[in-house]
Amino acid sequence: MFKYHEDHRQTDLFGFRSSLSPAKQQKLQETKEQAFYELIFCQLDESPFAVLYSDKASCPNAPVNTMVSSLILKEHYNWSYEELFGHIDFDLRTRTALGLSNLDDSPFCPATLFNFQNRLSSHYLQSG
Repeated sequence: MFKYHEDHRQTDLFGFRSSLSPAKQQKLQETKEQAFYELIFCQLDESPFAVLYSDKASCPNAPVNTMVSSLILKEHYNWSYEELFGHIDFDLRTRTALGLSNLDDSPFCPATLFNFQNRLSSHYLQSG
């Protein structure tokens, strides 16, 4: 079941940013990852991806904008999947780029990302 992901727009009062000093918060605000979040992640239209999901009531999808943005970062930095997941888990800048504010949040597991890529590839090969 497809669901739009808007949770990232709500500031997390207990997110990692609140534990940073004002100087470090400002530095994070000025990073290219913050720019990526604002210019790419927040602007990503998730609606074209709805065709990849069932219309039947089921568990909602992992956030499409997070998965697509993760794949963009992976390709941009030439990361392996292992490196991508390491950055998602432990790099505050990568988490910023992906709209993740809580350090304990995992946006998706590796299998979810691989399944998403497979569905995406299959859909565009069939419709292409």
